[in-house]
Amino acid sequence: MRGGFITLVSISTLLLVLSGCSVSLQSNQYTFIKELLTRNGQQEKLPENWVVLFQGRTYPAFAVNHQGGTFFANDKGLFVSFDGWQVTQFSFHDGKRKKDFFIKSETNGSGTFKLEYSDGRRNPISSSCQPWVRIGTGWTQECLGAKGALSRYSNVITLNVRGELVSLYYLVSPDSSPTEIKLI
Repeated sequence: MRGGFITLVSISTLLLVLSGCSVSLQSNQYTFIKELLTRNGQQEKLPENWVVLFQGRTYPAFAVNHQGGTFFANDKGLFVSFDGWQVTQFSFHDGKRKKDFFIKSETNGSGTFKLEYSDGRRNPISSSCQPWVRIGTGWTQECLGAKGALSRYSNVITLNVRGELVSLYYLVSPDSSPTEIKLI
């Protein structure tokens, strides 16, 4: 078990380094994560105790915590990377092809954030966000953008009283309404 944990941490660190270099893994991330969690050659069914609500559809998912945040995934190709403050990648299959959304966050000198949304097919769209504000047991970030769903929105992190993540509410694409990821 300890060796498996060390392997998981090592691979997670490698993924973080690669994602910081803007390298996208083209293989199915779910399969990769599932292989990491193999015990004695037997794959365990991971509990899909999270749900991702995106564009009116519901996607069951499981969560894998790592040093740099949390991955949410399922066996249908859904993959979400959350770094502890921002959703940085959102990938899924729409029935025809795989769609990838990438969100890059930069801190400006004034304490505000610039979020840059891209899908690899067109020029990135940027928005300006205020610093995170603690509200109750969670955090909220107010943002302004240029058009559509991106004009004014909030990113929200909700924690329980023990400080554990229970939901995320984020804009992952300027062409859609915010996405909710929540523990069920």
